[in-house]
Amino acid sequence: MFKRLRYWIYLKILTYPTFLPRIRLFRFGIPLVMKESFFAESTETEALRFLHGTGLNLPIPKVFDSFAIQGCEYTIMTRIPGDTLLNQFIKKTITEEQISAVINEVHDVVRKLWTLSPPPEHAGVVMCHPSGHGLPTVLEEMQDLIGPLPIVDLYVHHTSLIATHRPWTADGLMLLEPERMGKVLADDKRVYVHCDLRPHNIMVTDNGKLSGILDWENSGWHARHWQVLVLRTTLGYLNPPPLSKWWSNIQFEPEVEEAYSAGWSLILRPV
Repeated sequence: MFKRLRYWIYLKILTYPTFLPRIRLFRFGIPLVMKESFFAESTETEALRFLHGTGLNLPIPKVFDSFAIQGCEYTIMTRIPGDTLLNQFIKKTITEEQISAVINEVHDVVRKLWTLSPPPEHAGVVMCHPSGHGLPTVLEEMQDLIGPLPIVDLYVHHTSLIATHRPWTADGLMLLEPERMGKVLADDKRVYVHCDLRPHNIMVTDNGKLSGILDWENSGWHARHWQVLVLRTTLGYLNPPPLSKWWSNIQFEPEVEEAYSAGWSLILRPV
């Protein structure tokens, strides 16, 4: 009953809708945001609370309140100031020098996330939310979860275009592509990865500084090269070539770069 009352107050009195169907902003100058999660298990709330608990001082929202109603999780969190890197790029209100500086700041965040290690029970899998459940995938238009699962099984999902038979399996993929999958598997360190770390989730101030990163329900334990795939791969207007190209200027560890090159040549589409 109390949860429903809170929901009603937030929905009818304190917030108003935006052009983003799952996001509501607060009235009266209150610097908070209300977000509805697609998933009851892998939620924004749990990811943000986990990350704040690491002590890494990350530029991410803070959770003010959260509750679940009828299978939907609602997160009330602080509003990150500024506009998205994507919008600033489209409106031409950010210079190339500022874009480069923002990319370097995001890279620093990635490096911080890569200092985190999964608990033993999740050490051998990818697509693993801090809750222990799966993560959204582009293959399902971010509407469904995949995982947790071994990295080779994730590549099975993403390599149907090269499948030589059905059903397409990990054994079949390894037999067909031993060299490239060997490079993928060599990147065996599991770290914390944001699987939708693209310009529409990077917030930038009016003077071209990183103010925060959004959409942490799509984050968890993964292989390092998968983060590079997300950053460098063009995804329509959400990660256009003039922005994704900047990540080619940043070099990662040799085994990560080799796994990225092998992975991209196998998948050949956004992740």
